[in-house]
Amino acid sequence: MAMEIIGLIIVVSHLMVMGALILWFGLGKPTTAAKFRQRFRAQFFGRSPRSGF
Repeated sequence: MAMEIIGLIIVVSHLMVMGALILWFGLGKPTTAAKFRQRFRAQFFGRSPRSGF
């Protein structure tokens, strides 16, 4: 039982890292958290950076 839990944790952590890398490269490798949020909102929610939200 412990091996299954450890395996699941490893698989989930690898999926999270791969997802983060894909997002990072897809958004143009933002260097700060603010740039990441700005680009993420613009790309996925269709908001312009100056919309105020």
